[in-house]
Amino acid sequence: MSNLIEPFPLHIPQAQLDDLAQRLVQTRWPDPETVCDNSQGPQLESLRALVEPGSLLFKNAPDSVACLSGSPY
Repeated sequence: MSNLIEPFPLHIPQAQLDDLAQRLVQTRWPDPETVCDNSQGPQLESLRALVEPGSLLFKNAPDSVACLSGSPY
């Protein structure tokens, strides 16, 4: 067995991606964390940046995404 991670095609209809984008825009965010580390979970700004239009999540989103990489989680 290999530990190599190989990219694979992922086909998601554009309508579902559009629905996801709309839901993310409508996200109700919690209050900011009270500490400057990850002891209370991921930092709020990191999560907000992930779901902003134009972020890594949406860059390759037409209908086929090979692999999302670069996420610290």
